[in-house]
Amino acid sequence: MRVLVVGGSGYVAGLILPLLARRHAIRVLDRRPAPDGVEYLAGSATDYADLRRAAEGVDAVVHCAMGSTDWDTPAAAADAYDMNVKSVHLTLLAARDAGVCHAVHISSLSVYRDLTARRLDESVPPDATDLYGLTKRLGEQVCLAAGAEWGMSVNILRLAWPTPDDAWPAWGGPQPPELRHAADGTLIEATAATDLAAAVLAALDHRDGVQRFVISGDGSARLWSTDKARQVLGWTPTFRAGPFVPPEFAVPRLLVHPHFRLVPLGPEHNDRDHRAWTSSMEHIHRTPGFEKHDWPHPMTPAENLRDLRQHAEDFQQRTGFTYSVTAGDDVLGCVYIYPSQRRGWAAVRSWVREDRADLDVPLHAAVSQWL
Repeated sequence: MRVLVVGGSGYVAGLILPLLARRHAIRVLDRRPAPDGVEYLAGSATDYADLRRAAEGVDAVVHCAMGSTDWDTPAAAADAYDMNVKSVHLTLLAARDAGVCHAVHISSLSVYRDLTARRLDESVPPDATDLYGLTKRLGEQVCLAAGAEWGMSVNILRLAWPTPDDAWPAWGGPQPPELRHAADGTLIEATAATDLAAAVLAALDHRDGVQRFVISGDGSARLWSTDKARQVLGWTPTFRAGPFVPPEFAVPRLLVHPHFRLVPLGPEHNDRDHRAWTSSMEHIHRTPGFEKHDWPHPMTPAENLRDLRQHAEDFQQRTGFTYSVTAGDDVLGCVYIYPSQRRGWAAVRSWVREDRADLDVPLHAAVSQWL
């Protein structure tokens, strides 16, 4: 496929071009020189003539132009509208006029305010009012209009802190890279370049109207659902800076104790698991490791099932291991074993139902000895 990348010499493009260029013939439009190995056209992302010339003969367009990040001046405000709104419109117009019917637009989860304090998916209406978030929202509206008026297919990717692989889980946009955390203090893992490029490749292949997708590499705080990207694009983040456990390690699937058993948590536990923790939310929040954690909070059985499926996938991918604490058919609690922020260590948390609080200490002792 021949792909035009508008803003192809910028930060985000630099993360995705190496992988994109292995699969497709890449043409870059930018005022700055492009990296080696791709076709380069010098031009402006806000000039229709440059965009129309660049769109000639390509099969799809990726828009990832970005302006200044200094948004405190009137000139910066004008630049934000130019790059995030005007450029999107002119890019899609030039694509349409060149007979190109498919585009990928790089947007941001910054279309939402209070990102780190709530759960989000594509069904939540964008509500940001800051300059960057507002203009990214307007850019998405331009994409929707292109679909309605011109019949184009556009996949809008809402990115969460894209970062070079070697900076992950920190966000590499600032220098030095920064670790980001949820309101409860939980680490939010950035989106690694490898995962981001895979999402763009999937979005280039998928053509079905105008759709929005959350693209987040976070597997720790889990505030933002990537279910739609998994179901529609077949994309899920897989990058890890190193294996959580060695490839030759046989992950145990059973711990037997006189008063309970540990088995891998999965969708088959949904109803019993949901009843267990919803009956004991205050007790769980008093349990060490959960005092400042966002979870538990009210969730429907369907939302709980989504989390259980993610835990089961983590187990299968060997990126984290969650066990259901059971006695017969009864679910008593859970044990979570995931990578720690301290490289080479594991973070372990557990809870039991309030009516089985007598098992808190035995469970802790059994898991500690097991590990």
